[in-house]
Amino acid sequence: MRRQPSDRSIKILFASSGGLCAFPGCTTQLVQPQSRALLGELCHIRAASPGGPRFDPAQSEESRNDADNLIILCPTHHRLVDQDPTTYTADSLLLMKRRHESRVAAFLSSVAVELTDKQATDLSRQVEDESVDFAVVVALRKELAALKHYFPELVPISSTSDSTRTYLRGTIPTRRGGSYRVVATLLHSMGNLDAAHATSDLIHKWKPRFVLVNGIAGGISRKDQGFGDIVASNSIFYLSSRRFDPIIRSIELGNFRRTPSSWMEY
Repeated sequence: MRRQPSDRSIKILFASSGGLCAFPGCTTQLVQPQSRALLGELCHIRAASPGGPRFDPAQSEESRNDADNLIILCPTHHRLVDQDPTTYTADSLLLMKRRHESRVAAFLSSVAVELTDKQATDLSRQVEDESVDFAVVVALRKELAALKHYFPELVPISSTSDSTRTYLRGTIPTRRGGSYRVVATLLHSMGNLDAAHATSDLIHKWKPRFVLVNGIAGGISRKDQGFGDIVASNSIFYLSSRRFDPIIRSIELGNFRRTPSSWMEY
């Protein structure tokens, strides 16, 4: 059985090609931008098996599937070079590959910027199916209903066997033509402990860029504030679910003054 090229070889090859067919003058993108359909095809410079175009019996099995013996072409030019191996010899394809990768490298070096660790992480998350931009935690069903009202794109998804939480997920369009991937969940019960568990579960499963823990804002003016505004208070009052007990209500109210340095958290 012929050994397939490794994932590492394919990734190296794709990165070096700049996402374009390597045939001179061809501008076909290897991945169609709108549909994300894969148009690129792996082409062996020296054939992988006897009888194939440009087969070299002296070549080792390992090197046949190495990135150095592979070139990515569009379907049209892949068929062209394989149907005419006399014109498109191994040496000519190697030269084609080197020139194309050199042009890509020169272009990238002229526009290259250094990524921070966070940017690199965000970039890698974009290709993961289960990843989102925002994860939202709400404590009350009325809060969840309000979220669904303003963002009808959020729909329930099936729970997995390893989770007892119910999630809503959707892609929210922006006015500028972009979009955000969002997931939301409702706490099993009110309180810091369940909020912490829900947040931990969200981060582990969905790898969000941002986590929003919904709260209740008080002391704001309906005339001056509206939906979507960010309100930061001078003090925080924490009320646990036990505030409904009239006997211990007085000791469950905590008042935490914000310090100037804590504004940096936002």
